[in-house]
Amino acid sequence: MEIESNNSLPFLDVLITQLPDSCLTHHVYQKKTHIDCYSDTHSHRHPSKNSSVIKMLISCALKICAPQFLPVKKAHLVQAFRANVYSSSYMNKAFKSISNSKGINPPSSSPQGQVSLPYIKCTIDIIAKFLLKRKFKAISKPQETLKQTFRSFKYKFDSMLNLWVFQIPHSCGKSYIGQTACPLKA
Repeated sequence: MEIESNNSLPFLDVLITQLPDSCLTHHVYQKKTHIDCYSDTHSHRHPSKNSSVIKMLISCALKICAPQFLPVKKAHLVQAFRANVYSSSYMNKAFKSISNSKGINPPSSSPQGQVSLPYIKCTIDIIAKFLLKRKFKAISKPQETLKQTFRSFKYKFDSMLNLWVFQIPHSCGKSYIGQTACPLKA
C-alpha cells in the first residue's frame, strides 16, 4: 500500500499531486531506487531494441505527465539517454517521431511473408532493407539462445530410484549422511 507524502500519492507509474489550490496534477513516478540504467547504443543489440526503449519512455512521459511537467521530464530523459551513450541526433529523432505520431504507430502495409535471420550487427540492417523492398519482413533472432548455452539441470527419475541414503554415526555425537547408487548391505 502506498502512503501519501508531501501531498503526493504514487499509484503504479503515476505520481498524483495535490496543488495548493486543491487541484490535482500528475506526472511519471519512479521509485527513489531507480537509476535510469538502460542498454547503451554500443551494446550488441538490434538498433530497433534500443530505439524502442527510448520511444517507450518518451511515450509514457507524453501520456502520463501533465503539460507543466513535460519540460522537466524531457530534460530528465535527455540526461538519462546521454548517460547511456545515446547521441543527440538519435534522441531528437526519437522525440520528433513520437511527438508527430503521439505514441501511436500507423499501420504499415502487410508483408507477403517473413524471414528469420540471426542477428549480426550492421549486416542484418542491409538485408532487412533489401527484403522490405520485396515486401518481406526480416525478424532477427539471437544466434544462440540461453537454452542452448546452458545445459539442462533436470534430474532423471529412473536413476533417482536406485539411490540409497545412509547415515554413519561418529563417536563425537555427530553423524555423516550420504547417498550412493550402489546397493548397501546392512
